[in-house]
Formats: sequence, C-alpha cells, structure tokens
Amino acid sequence: MLDHEDQELIDKFNQKVLTGEKDECWLWVGGRNSSNPNRTHGVIRRDGTGKAIKAHRLSWAIAHNKNPTKLLVVQTCNNKLCVNPAHLSTTTVPPRGSAKGSKNGSAKLNEAQAMEIFLAKGLLKQIAFIYDITPSTVYNIKQKKLWKHIHTKG
Repeated sequence: MLDHEDQELIDKFNQKVLTGEKDECWLWVGGRNSSNPNRTHGVIRRDGTGKAIKAHRLSWAIAHNKNPTKLLVVQTCNNKLCVNPAHLSTTTVPPRGSAKGSKNGSAKLNEAQAMEIFLAKGLLKQIAFIYDITPSTVYNIKQKKLWKHIHTKG
C-alpha cells in the first residue's frame, strides 16, 4: 500500500500522534470524522485527492506495509482515537448479502450471523461494531434473549 510517494502522508500522520509506551494508547490529535464523541475516529486527508483516511487504518497499513482493503481494523482498547499498532486488530467484514432474519423481516441479522455473534469471543462493543448493531443486542444474543430459536435447531 505504501511506497516512497506516501512518505509525505506518513510524515503528516506522525506529526499528529501523541505516542507513549509500547502498551499505552497512542492518541490521534489530528482531524476527526464526527462531532459525536462515541463515533469519532481520527482522519487524515491525503494531499491532492483530499480523500479522508481513518487514522487507525493508516497506522495499521504503515505497521504492516499493506492496504487493509476488505478488512475491518478495530481498536482492541476501545479508544477510537488510539492509533497504536499494538492495539489494532483486523477481521473480515461479514457479508451483507442476505441481511434479513428468517423470523423477522426487518431484522438486521440472519441466523448464521446471530450464531456467529453467540459464539464470538471479544468485547461486546467490538462485536457490535463488526455487525453494525448495538452492544446490548450482542449481549442479548449471548444471553439467549434474542434469536432463541437458533439454539433449538437440530
């Protein structure tokens, strides 16, 4: 993803990061994509195109020297302004082809996704972000309060 032409972008990125110890959050102090503090990620604009790039995705790309296309990059520390590569992990974005539940025509999830959520390891917020649902929905699926019928199939 990154080559010598991107050095200016990398330098610009590094100027907007407050680094700390290896295990601490490295805070993005540059631009943000939202005024809502619960949904705010750091963003940086590529010169010339003006295209916004999420700062944590760029941090991952710099650390791994590859583009995280088709990967969801998430902060394992749950700090949306953290760009420490040690706090970033990737997962594939779940397919959205058939996003309707079999029992509820307005459901955002299908049975397979509900079972994936039930079996998923990790923080509720992280799982919720991946599936574009609320942490309380994840909790209720894990507690068998929602999608109960998927547990009785044989």
